[in-house]
Amino acid sequence: MTTGSAGDGWQQSLQAGPLIAAAVVLLAASVATVAVHRLRNPRRRHGLALWWRLRLRLYPGAGFARRLELYLHYGLPAARKVVRHARPSLRGWWKRHLVPHHEIALFLGWAQGWIFRMRTYATFEDGVLCLAPQKEGKTAHLAGRILDAPGAVIVTSIRDDIVGLTAGLRGEHRRVHLFNPDGFGTWASTVRWSPVDGCHDQATALRRAAHMVAAAETGGVSDEGFWTNQAAMVLASLMHAAALERLTMEQVYAWALDEDPTPLKILARPRPGLDTDRAAALVRRYHTLHVRTRDSIFLTLRQVLRCMDDPAIARMICPAPGEGLDLDDLLRRRETLYLIAGDDVSPAIPVLFTTLVAEIHHRARQLASRRPGRRMDPPVLFVLDEAPEVCPIPRLPGWLATAAGSGLVFVVAGQSHAQFRQKWGPEGARTIWNNAKAKMLFGATSDPEDLKTMSELCGEIALPYWETSVDGSGRRLRTRRWENVPVLPPEQARRLPTWRALVLRRNATPTIVRIEQIWKRADYKRWRKNGEVPLPPQKPSAPTTASSSTPLELPAIRRGPRLARPWHVRHTNPDDDHQ
Repeated sequence: MTTGSAGDGWQQSLQAGPLIAAAVVLLAASVATVAVHRLRNPRRRHGLALWWRLRLRLYPGAGFARRLELYLHYGLPAARKVVRHARPSLRGWWKRHLVPHHEIALFLGWAQGWIFRMRTYATFEDGVLCLAPQKEGKTAHLAGRILDAPGAVIVTSIRDDIVGLTAGLRGEHRRVHLFNPDGFGTWASTVRWSPVDGCHDQATALRRAAHMVAAAETGGVSDEGFWTNQAAMVLASLMHAAALERLTMEQVYAWALDEDPTPLKILARPRPGLDTDRAAALVRRYHTLHVRTRDSIFLTLRQVLRCMDDPAIARMICPAPGEGLDLDDLLRRRETLYLIAGDDVSPAIPVLFTTLVAEIHHRARQLASRRPGRRMDPPVLFVLDEAPEVCPIPRLPGWLATAAGSGLVFVVAGQSHAQFRQKWGPEGARTIWNNAKAKMLFGATSDPEDLKTMSELCGEIALPYWETSVDGSGRRLRTRRWENVPVLPPEQARRLPTWRALVLRRNATPTIVRIEQIWKRADYKRWRKNGEVPLPPQKPSAPTTASSSTPLELPAIRRGPRLARPWHVRHTNPDDDHQ
C-alpha cells in the first residue's frame, strides 16, 4: 500500500514536470519581451536603445562611424600623416611607428568594444573644443591630456584639483610651476611674473597693454572702443617707462592714479639706441587732455589695474628684477605652468591670465620661427579650462586658425556654447567653433540650443519600415517605405551616460567615446603608492615673514602609502568628485 502510493506520487510529479517547465519558459519569454520592449529604441524600431548600447560598449548604431572609419579617421594612421610635417624630429617612418601614441596624437577616448577597444585620437593640428556641464568628466579628460603632453604645457583652471591630479607625475621629469595669485585652494604660488618685464621694447609694451585692456571689463564706459585704445596706449607708455628704470607694476599703478610727471621725465632722457619720443608724447598728451577726457581714460585704466588693489595679487606681479618667471626657459625645457583661479573669479584674474598666456603664445611663436619647419617640436599644449571665465583671450579665434602651423595645440574647454557667445560675441564664438577641428560634446546639458546643435551635426539617416494598407477587395497589403530620422535626437543627446562624449573630427562620421578616467591609469596608480615627486608647497597656516624677494621653490615631498596630501583627503572617492 505504501509502495503504491509512492509510485503514484512519482508518476504525478513526472506529469507535472513539463507543465512547470512550460510555465517557466513562458514567464521567461514574457520578462524578455517586456525587457526588450523597454530597452529598444522607439525611433529605430529595432535593436537596443542608444543608452544601453553605450553602457554595453556596443556599436552606437546606424549613422555613427564604424570600426574601419574609426581606424582611418580617428585612429593613428591619420595622426601619423600629420606628424610627418608637424614634428620634424619624427620624419622617419620607423620613428612614427615606434614612439608611444601620446607623442604623435591627442587621445580622445574609446569608441566601442570590450576586448578590442577602438581608441580615437585627434592630431596635433586639430584644435579641440570641449563643452561639458559640471561633474561630467571634463577635468578627468583634461588631466590625461596634461600627463600625455610631450612638450611644455600651459594650464588654466577654475579649481586646483587638476594640480593635485597631474603635478606630481609631470614633476617627475620636468619642473612644475604654479601661479595662483588669488591664493585659492591648498597650494600657494611658486612663481611670480611681472607684466613690466621686457617692456623696454616698445612693441612688447604695446602688445601687453592691449591684452590687459581688452580683457578688462569696461562695459559701463560709453564709446568703449575709443577709450580702450587710448588707455592701451597710455598704459603701454607707462609700462615702457617703468621697464627702462627696472621698476615694477607698483610704480605704474601709482603713476596712473596720480598723473605723476616721473614717467615723462624718464622717457625724456636721451637713451642711445632707443626712441622714446613717441611714448613721451603719449604721456604728455594724456596729462594735457581736457579733464573729462582724461577722466574717461582714467576710469578704463582703473578697471585694468584693479589687480593692484589686492596686496596678495600685487605681490605676485611685482617681483624684483630677475626673479620673475622666465617664459623662454619654460618653453625650451618643456615645463608645466598652472594658472589657478578661485570659484568666485576676481575681476583681476582674467586680465592677468590673458596677458600671461598671450605673452607665452607670442614667445612660442618667436621660438618656433627659428626652428626646423618653423614649428615647436614637441608641440606646446595650451589647456584652457573654463576659458570664457578665467582666460578670455580676445584673439583666441585667430590663434586657433594659425596654431597648427607653429606647433601649438589648443584644448579649449567650457560649460556651454552660450559662454563663448557672451565673451567673444556671436561671430567670435562661431569662429572658435569652426577653427576647432575636433569637438567633444558631453551630455547632461539642458541647453536646447546645444542639444539641437549636437543633433544637427550628426545628421539624419533613412530607415525602412512596413506600411500596412487594405485594397478595394479587402486584402491587406504591406509596402516598404523609408523615413528620415535623426542619428542622435536631442533627448538622447541629453541622456548620454556620464563619462561619454559625442566626438566630431573634421569631415568624419561622428562617434561617441568613453573618456579616460585618470585615476584608473597605471602611472597614476603607481604615483599614488610611492615615490618622491616635486609638488607645489602647501600654503602656510600663518603669514610668513619672508621678504618679497625670496625665491619660491618646488620642494620634493615624500609620501608613503598612508600619507595623504590635502587633496587626497578631499577626494577620497574620485569617481564622485571628478565627474
